[in-house]
Amino acid sequence: MAAKTTATCATCGADQGDRPPLYCRFCGARRAGGVDASFRTDGERYDLVEKQPAYAGAMRHAPRLGWGDALTQVGMFFVAVLVGGGGLLIAQAADAGTAFTVLFVGICALIVLFGFYELGLAFARMLAPTRRPIAVLSADFLSGTYVRKARLRMRDGDEVDSVAADALMGLLVVGDIGVAYMQRDRLVDYRWFDVMPPEDAPGGTHCAPSCATCAAPVVFTTREVCLSCGATLRTPNLGEHAAALADARDAAAKVPPAPPRDPPPPALGPGLVLVAGLGGLYLAWSGQLVWFEIAETWPYIWLFFAPFVPLTLVGAIWMWRRVGPRPPPTRVLARVLRRRKVAYAEVNGRPVYRHYVTLVSDNGARQEVRADLGTWKALSPDDVAVIWVRGASLVDAVKV
Repeated sequence: MAAKTTATCATCGADQGDRPPLYCRFCGARRAGGVDASFRTDGERYDLVEKQPAYAGAMRHAPRLGWGDALTQVGMFFVAVLVGGGGLLIAQAADAGTAFTVLFVGICALIVLFGFYELGLAFARMLAPTRRPIAVLSADFLSGTYVRKARLRMRDGDEVDSVAADALMGLLVVGDIGVAYMQRDRLVDYRWFDVMPPEDAPGGTHCAPSCATCAAPVVFTTREVCLSCGATLRTPNLGEHAAALADARDAAAKVPPAPPRDPPPPALGPGLVLVAGLGGLYLAWSGQLVWFEIAETWPYIWLFFAPFVPLTLVGAIWMWRRVGPRPPPTRVLARVLRRRKVAYAEVNGRPVYRHYVTLVSDNGARQEVRADLGTWKALSPDDVAVIWVRGASLVDAVKV
């Protein structure tokens, strides 16, 4: 009697058993059973992408960064000009020793130059053309405290690290290949192609969760037509998850349409910027008589207050984006594929984590979303739940 053969996940190497699921239970990756791992970065794999029917549509896609992405750099510019420029004005009026004055002026000048560097970087990034290389996602990691990066392997073997949004990275897994839309040091979008077809999964032939016309990903808000090109989508194949999701539909229909809770986003950062800007303007207004007297002998005093105006505007825009009207969360029925936590900082020697949950929904979408600690602990792999998602964040979940 022939021995049973088991499949392993090509992404994390975990044993999948003799009846492998459509998605790896350990890392959430789409299966690539029976395909040699070296093929993932072989030149032939890149050539296969160009032969896909949706490749031409993917190359016509032209995403761009929004100017809102430059808000952080613009805010840093005004803060640097305020701090460094204020220091230069104080040094100009102060009567200190020569060595101290030179050192102080040098530090302030470096701060101002840093501000102009950030401003120039913001404009260079926003005005850069969109490049569309074929690339393999070889790593997904956090750099620094909050920056999420994607490491992309090009056809010639070079690897490039690009900053990417959580919402985009939640649609990808390490080992994916497709068209990467890059704008300077940012990964703006990514269109995945299934050129490593896995073996048939339980429940039917594997169907890639993307549009066959333009390769746009299927997301939680996608239904019968592609959100990018309007083409009619194929019927999703849920594989082993189909039965569990079908059994939960009646119970899910009884769950209210609105989430039990929808906490507001944190507003500490924009609040501090707004308070600093308004505080400076109030100081300028309340002490205007004093400043007019000083301006008679030292007219540079008004330059010190000038940056508070744009600083207030940046803080107000940032605050509006945090506490202003938000779109309602998307409600879907989904099954939990995996949970993971990623350390991004240390406080008193203890790691601080971000928590993520990978879900497969009843429309075939597979997406990783960020969850708060309470929701993350309440969900376990294979749980079926009604979830509410806004962007890349899991608002709430009710198990059914």
